[in-house]
Amino acid sequence: MTGAVMASLTRVERVARSGAVVLYLDGESVRRTSARAVKHAGLVEGMTLEHGELETRLAAAEMSCARARALDSLARVDSTRRRLSDKLRQTGYPEQVVEAVADSMSELGYLDDLRYARDKARRMAVAGGRGRAAIGARLRRDGVADESVAAVLDEFVPASEEGERVVTTARALARFGRVDAARMVRRLASRGFALNEVLAAVETVMGEGLQESPDDP
Repeated sequence: MTGAVMASLTRVERVARSGAVVLYLDGESVRRTSARAVKHAGLVEGMTLEHGELETRLAAAEMSCARARALDSLARVDSTRRRLSDKLRQTGYPEQVVEAVADSMSELGYLDDLRYARDKARRMAVAGGRGRAAIGARLRRDGVADESVAAVLDEFVPASEEGERVVTTARALARFGRVDAARMVRRLASRGFALNEVLAAVETVMGEGLQESPDDP
């Protein structure tokens, strides 16, 4: 009778600044996973494993640890599916685990791209004084679908109100002290407002004389 094929877990190599590790069996790199899952599965360097035992141990550990990681992250800050998935991948979890956990978080209502987009757009528009272009770019970078981005922009920063928002933001900038026209144009453009609306707003504000400090005669 042939004995079971055995292998030694010769190395658990940490991946810098990621929370991931690479596992080596008999000196050969075989698997990337999460350091947390390795600990949860009871895997330690030098141990001997039967054929298939590594995957058996990791299967349950990865799902449990990835789910806990997702819940912890979402309890602290809202996210999109893409952002959460990227975070889990960086930590070492395989794609099938990442997708399964993201699906679970969505089904439970803990992950909602549209909710995230509405909250982010509101805060960027009101507290951040950002324009449509900047808000839209940020939402797309975070993984929000184009149709959702368009709907959220129309809800919180409609194009018909962008001109007045630029003027309001320009007045706020001017109140902080002397700001010449060129500098104000750069600041407003960097906030994601359209250049034609920026130029019109700067002309309006500079004409109002709000760039003068209260101590000026």
